[in-house]
Amino acid sequence: MQCRREHPNLWVKLEGRTCLLWGAVESYAKVQEVITALGGRVVSEKISRVDLCVDIPGLDVRELQEAVERGQFITRANHVKPQWDLARDQKTGFIAGKAPLYLTVYDKAAQLMGRGGADYAQAMIDRRWSGEAPKTATRVEFQCGRRWLLEQGVSSAWDFFGLQGAIAEKLTQEWFRVTDQPVDRENKNQSRAKTLPLWLDIQAGFRRVFGEPEGELVPIQRDKIEPFRLIKQGRGCLRNALLQMGFKCETYGAFAEWCRWLLLRLAQRTGDYEAFIEDYKRRQTEHLS
Repeated sequence: MQCRREHPNLWVKLEGRTCLLWGAVESYAKVQEVITALGGRVVSEKISRVDLCVDIPGLDVRELQEAVERGQFITRANHVKPQWDLARDQKTGFIAGKAPLYLTVYDKAAQLMGRGGADYAQAMIDRRWSGEAPKTATRVEFQCGRRWLLEQGVSSAWDFFGLQGAIAEKLTQEWFRVTDQPVDRENKNQSRAKTLPLWLDIQAGFRRVFGEPEGELVPIQRDKIEPFRLIKQGRGCLRNALLQMGFKCETYGAFAEWCRWLLLRLAQRTGDYEAFIEDYKRRQTEHLS
């Protein structure tokens, strides 16, 4: 069944719980498998929102909040709001920006209490908190809406998988960062402020989770996308898949061979050799001048 772009046949929401328990890439691949098993094929897709986060067990959220309250930050956001729980008379983090892009910093350990179920809580302990339940654990989370993502060159899930390292770098270095001293905003001397060592650790955490920056973040213009930019995005996706599967590559040639094996294995698993080539030929006619 065909559909208009504004009325998709299928809408999927991969929540944080799903990504933690099963993996974001793996869950996305499973959706593709289900579509194929039902006799369907993806003609077009779009991503509506992406959340990028890191968790720091043992870090009291007040440490970052109080630095921000002292004016120790540089941001492109128009609003930065500290959060305060009046019932408990306790600082609980801060928010920067608003849709389509905003940052939330809060105590994930406190927020988790009584939510998500035992399996989710245990997954947080095993995969985010180094095996022990901390008394406090700060989460730094960027929520990116589609309008902002398109400005970075991201329209689909695979666009994001290829550019996630560059996106994380831009968010933690250019869009918001905490500095080691209050920023002189009146005299526009913000560039002189050095980054707070704790925030440098957070930037490093985002690099470990989302990878090193690769690919250019430029607005989507489908008729002007250069082939090598798409190739770099695809290479980044394949790299992340191989890393998650535990493959070791000592040389670039070995990486290329594993990528070839991975693509053949994918077609064998999904059984869509003919459908893929049919789609390729159809798209080939669209690119003829």
